[in-house]
Amino acid sequence: MAVTVEEEVNLRVVSYMEKSGIPISSWYVGVASKPKDRLFLEHLVSETEGLWIIKDAISEEAAGEVERSIVEKHKTQGHPGSGKGSPRYAYAFVVTKITIQHRSLPSRN
Repeated sequence: MAVTVEEEVNLRVVSYMEKSGIPISSWYVGVASKPKDRLFLEHLVSETEGLWIIKDAISEEAAGEVERSIVEKHKTQGHPGSGKGSPRYAYAFVVTKITIQHRSLPSRN
């Protein structure tokens, strides 16, 4: 049975989080059309010192499903359905004292 892009992205993101050794509940999962801007400018994730991952889900629908699935199944932080624009990238990062992970982020996707 062929694996869908959605399943592959889900697997890669979850695998990365699990291999980090950081509790999955300490991760935030989201979607964006410009994921580096979202991570480094809006969430304030450190590009060099933070733990983060970006995966191209090819479509907005697949990215949204990856986000919803991981947040609900693995109990990560995140707000499924809150992505703006045409968010085809799924991303995750470890929440720290300096990161911002609430819904009221500016919508610069």
